[in-house]
Amino acid sequence: MKQAIIIVAFNRSFELNRLLESIANSKIVSEIDLVISIDHSASQDAIKDIAHDFEWIYGNKRVILHKQNLGLKKHVISCGDLGSEYDMFIMLEEDIVVSPFFLQYTKDAINFYKADDSICGVSLYSYMVKESDKQPLYPVIDGYDNFFMQFPSSWGQAWTSKHWFDFKDWLIHNDSETKIDGVTPEYILRWPSSSWKKQFARYMCHKDKYFVYPRVSLTTNCGAKGQNHSFVFDLFSTQLLLGHYEWRFLSFDTAHIRYDSRFELNVSDEYINKYLPYLRLEFNNGEHGSRKFFRKYPYSFLFYGRLAVLSFINDFKKSIVKIGKSLK
Repeated sequence: MKQAIIIVAFNRSFELNRLLESIANSKIVSEIDLVISIDHSASQDAIKDIAHDFEWIYGNKRVILHKQNLGLKKHVISCGDLGSEYDMFIMLEEDIVVSPFFLQYTKDAINFYKADDSICGVSLYSYMVKESDKQPLYPVIDGYDNFFMQFPSSWGQAWTSKHWFDFKDWLIHNDSETKIDGVTPEYILRWPSSSWKKQFARYMCHKDKYFVYPRVSLTTNCGAKGQNHSFVFDLFSTQLLLGHYEWRFLSFDTAHIRYDSRFELNVSDEYINKYLPYLRLEFNNGEHGSRKFFRKYPYSFLFYGRLAVLSFINDFKKSIVKIGKSLK
């Protein structure tokens, strides 16, 4: 199997160094290429030096320098298109860190699900907080090491060439900034036009596709500033696997529990009939505990309020630094 790690880089030198260091410290036992794609910015020369200086002995290393700024959506799509050269590729943005065991998990998962048409990608990241409403996510424990969700991962994900180009074929005719399409949740459609993940989420909803998610995360989001946000936050930092693990994967056809694009639980009738006393606790959680609090004080309000405060503090610190420099 010809495979590659593709890094989507922009202007964050510290974060790129940190990601490359975590990759270098991982368990690599087979040949794999490394591609570092650097979008154009004022910092491109510094980022280029980091990429060129990084030693890679496990396959070919390729550094791509874009002469014009593509923006995140076009940049990610251009990186995905490199998948035509590989049977499988892992895409990593520069603001994450990988587990030492990320490669073995990815290869095992891709091999297990590569013939399943319901699967359109493999996530290395495992959510602890829902993107839909910023509430905690507690996947039902069913005895397996993975679960399925109709939502794309962007903090470490792997595709086969077929996965990616099935999406691209759909995107050619369906790339849209519509605010309502009758299938995709509105919170996703409100994402900015610079989001590639919005279009991949729409694709999954329209074509009824799913991502494979691990119960133990193989990446963590370090919460650095990015093209779609100008503040630092750790809401999506998560636990990271640091020990060897024998993965027990569940086939999609026999999975009674799946999660939709709102991160809500979908359970088969057969499973409900078998485990109704236990599942009732999951469903009734909407009437008790933290959910009652969040109906009165919506989590999204608290989340964005927190971001506003963090942004204000960040700007205030910058102002203090400028004033201090002017007084010297």
